[in-house]
Amino acid sequence: MSIYLNRRRLLGSSVASGAAMLASAKAHAKFSGDVELRGQIGRLERMPTLTLESAEHFRTSLRGFINRDFQAAAMRRVNEIMKANNINPNDEMPMAQAIDLLENDPVVMNQLQAWITNQLAMWRDLQDAYHADADRYLTEMA
Repeated sequence: MSIYLNRRRLLGSSVASGAAMLASAKAHAKFSGDVELRGQIGRLERMPTLTLESAEHFRTSLRGFINRDFQAAAMRRVNEIMKANNINPNDEMPMAQAIDLLENDPVVMNQLQAWITNQLAMWRDLQDAYHADADRYLTEMA
């Protein structure tokens, strides 16, 4: 079982209840404000562009690699560093000491940088897509 939240599952129940309410409303009157530029996947709207959807799929896969395989390698390296410094990994350690031990290790720092860079790129793309078409989204929400 994956430890990652699938956005479709996360929002599924709230979307299902919203879809039921919307279906009931559509039975009485056509709601013209709802726009699905590229249709839906199940109950959720697709990303507004194929480029954005592809980037999201890529970054989700990359995040899986970073959080699974790359993080496992970084944790092995952390354990090696702690063992080399005669530190019990189960003992509490001040943050400053942990930083001093790990900040110059390329495996640990590359894993952290990869995660941060991936997150920043994902949010930047989503924000750029929203701001490029903010009027349509705000109109739909109104």
